Amino acid sequence: MVYFVSHDNKFSERGDIVNGAFTVSSIKENDELPKDAYDVYFSGIEKVVKEGKTLDNDDTTEPETAPAIDSKYLSASTSGISLTVDGSTKTVGYKLDRN
Repeated sequence: MVYFVSHDNKFSERGDIVNGAFTVSSIKENDELPKDAYDVYFSGIEKVVKEGKTLDNDDTTEPETAPAIDSKYLSASTSGISLTVDGSTKTVGYKLDRN
């Protein structure tokens, strides 16, 4: 997911990331974020670091996961990414450092 949090913390919104792309709406589908300055952060972008396995008693263990992106992007206060929506903003893109 990608999250947008206004600098004054009065508004936030999120969008699902699907195949590397996301759409964020504020109230109704395909509208825009309100004009404001936002901090941006991400979550739920994970990779499997250890596969699950079947035990002798046929129980299974869950795979272990870890963030696939640098941990700085997991918090609005450390991501270093901001966005100012001024009414003309339609498309943005972010290139994130991987772990």
